[in-house]
Amino acid sequence: MIQVLEDNKIQDIYWVMKEWFFMTYQERIEKNIFVVSSKGAIENLIQQDYEPLAVLFGKIVDDSLGILIEQLETNFPDIPKYQVNSIIRDEIIHETCMCLYGNVESFNDNNSDDMEQLVRRVETRLTGETTDSQYSGRYKPEIRVAFRRKPLIPIKQFVENADKLLILDGVSLKINIKNLYQMAAAMKIDGVIFTKKGKNFYSSDIINALGKLSTTVPWTVAEDWPGKDMDTLKECGFTLVAMALKEDSIRLGDDCLKKNKTAVILGYERDGLEDEVINSCDYTVMIPMSHGVDSLNVACAGVIAMWELFRK
Repeated sequence: MIQVLEDNKIQDIYWVMKEWFFMTYQERIEKNIFVVSSKGAIENLIQQDYEPLAVLFGKIVDDSLGILIEQLETNFPDIPKYQVNSIIRDEIIHETCMCLYGNVESFNDNNSDDMEQLVRRVETRLTGETTDSQYSGRYKPEIRVAFRRKPLIPIKQFVENADKLLILDGVSLKINIKNLYQMAAAMKIDGVIFTKKGKNFYSSDIINALGKLSTTVPWTVAEDWPGKDMDTLKECGFTLVAMALKEDSIRLGDDCLKKNKTAVILGYERDGLEDEVINSCDYTVMIPMSHGVDSLNVACAGVIAMWELFRK
């Protein structure tokens, strides 16, 4: 148990490593760490043989959190475990707030008022100590477990026994990734491939949002997209289907799309897929729409496409 976050063992995990390092897959990440706060996701990752590196939890511990902490203690007795049991202050807050609270991009380092707000929110969240009635009862037990990343599986190896793939090329919003991944799990998709332009499961908010569902469908990141990795998919026999609003698109449901090995590709929420990706695909597909509707949310489009192409 610690009183403040100044233990050397915890610095590299919860102090030095800022959350913006975790937001997308980046070459500069050297420590291969990601931080998870969802109890369901933590349990699932342990079942998937991810290695926990450290545990940090707040003053409030309910029954379910207590059971999880006991399991971590039993199965991983040697990893450091820290409980915040006092008010946390000074500059430590700014370095640890992503692991302890959430996104702090709105806080300005030079704004003392904002900093005081941040201090108050973080310490209240972890310790449950507040005299403000408007916050009373709103704070639930908190835990943060740092895990070591697993090496990414190369595309050729990843698709070796796959027939149905979902490729997210720049999809960035948590809710969209969550909905698409849920549908991929429901449709028994063989794998999800992310590109470096968007988020993947090592982004804390994604894996926490998915909870127990996280990593139930195998996933990896395309290292060279749309270059060698797209060529590899074609060499492995996949028909590449780009979802895009283009004049030369064919309609979803066309007989030519009924292939044995298919990869559905969805792009960034705002701009969609790049022309280079679209031009390299076998087909460009558009969902038929009426009543003046000219586009759908990427998650809606992906769910419809997966249902049409993969239901058998």
